[in-house]
Amino acid sequence: MSIFYSKVPEFAIIDFEFGSCGRDRLILVSGAIMGQYQPEIITKLEGRALHLQENRPITDDEWKQLVRHFQHIFKDNPTSLYPVLAQIYDSDHSLSPNLTQPQIKGQLDRYDAILTWEGSTDKKILELLNINRPVFSLRGWDLHMDGHFVLLLIDYGSNEPIASIPIGKHIKRGRALKLDEAHTLLCEDLYYHGGLEAHDPRADVQWTRCLFLQLYKVHKNTINDAVRAKQNKIEPVEL
Repeated sequence: MSIFYSKVPEFAIIDFEFGSCGRDRLILVSGAIMGQYQPEIITKLEGRALHLQENRPITDDEWKQLVRHFQHIFKDNPTSLYPVLAQIYDSDHSLSPNLTQPQIKGQLDRYDAILTWEGSTDKKILELLNINRPVFSLRGWDLHMDGHFVLLLIDYGSNEPIASIPIGKHIKRGRALKLDEAHTLLCEDLYYHGGLEAHDPRADVQWTRCLFLQLYKVHKNTINDAVRAKQNKIEPVEL
């Protein structure tokens, strides 16, 4: 006899560092993957930067063009430029390269859904990598333009909000919080989550997971149901 049950979905939390070499050429520089229930394991994605549209490592000339691209973007912000360039260099000189489409897909296909922070480009990268999983995104947003922010979970397929919790009051220009701002306001253990820099994808996945777990504690059933609705399947268990 068999019965059916709804498997508790597991999210992969991801972050991609990317740039471009000319118009409409998206280059994946590095990334990180962290499982929802694996707080001590972060898989760093690194190697020669990947030309996503053509699914190949970039050439030496393209690598130099990529560096110039970031130098132009951050020409007035050297404190951001240096860690970005360090990511490019360190990734390119990895002793254990895994920045390839088959390896990234193999990592993410084990999960039921994918979670990003403000991940519109991340979703495009996933599509170019031929990864077909439901994608959800977190964002810190001032709903009423009064300085009171909420943490929102959004279904990137329908662009519909799934769940939210209050973050608190924060004075800044604009309605969106950066990841480090939201994490500083909401995290209960900043010391534990310290030691990593912005623009390091390992920091981004750790901070994103921290925020997600606080939302998940409040809206676990709603979030799980949203993933199951996207999967539209039930797995049998043999007795």
